[in-house]
Amino acid sequence: MSERWKTALKFGLLWGILMLIFSALFDLQEKTLSEIVNSGSFWLRSLVYTLVGIFPVGYFSAGKKQAN
Repeated sequence: MSERWKTALKFGLLWGILMLIFSALFDLQEKTLSEIVNSGSFWLRSLVYTLVGIFPVGYFSAGKKQAN
């Protein structure tokens, strides 16, 4: 695996996890943590945040990092 993809995975996974945590924190005002984690929308959001984090965010961040 190239260095660009390794960097994209690192940045993308970090971004996806942070976005998932922040969205869960906002949902805690209305639901308990167990309700949030057991819902299907939580797992769908986690997948979407991770994929968006890895591909667009992580890949372009890795490109900028390599250009410097």
